[in-house]
Amino acid sequence: MKNYFVKAQDKFDKLHYLADLFKLIEENLAAIKEKIDENERYTSEENRDNMRKMLQDKYSLMNGLKKASGDTDLIEIKAKLLNMLQNLRFSDGRGLQELLEENEVLKAMEIEEEKLKIIEKEAMISE
Repeated sequence: MKNYFVKAQDKFDKLHYLADLFKLIEENLAAIKEKIDENERYTSEENRDNMRKMLQDKYSLMNGLKKASGDTDLIEIKAKLLNMLQNLRFSDGRGLQELLEENEVLKAMEIEEEKLKIIEKEAMISE
């Protein structure tokens, strides 16, 4: 970082820093392009599997769903998903259903407290 400061003025030399940053990016980008070209060459010349295609095949959700011989009925999938969410537990042991019910109770309490405050204000005004 020292070489980016001009000693006489003791200021940051932005232009020099950006030039070095551009060189670094350019070198890394060239290396990445070289690897991609090498991978494409292996695929076309040596009939090796393309790394990008292999990764897409492995981690593609759509391919996973196509390969799976699981449920195709949307109602069944929804029921299993709801069952899974109901059985979900957090690190403190509470379930998702319990947490949702707790939040609903808290919201209802807040609404009731707001209503009570309004009633109290109206009662004070009328007195």
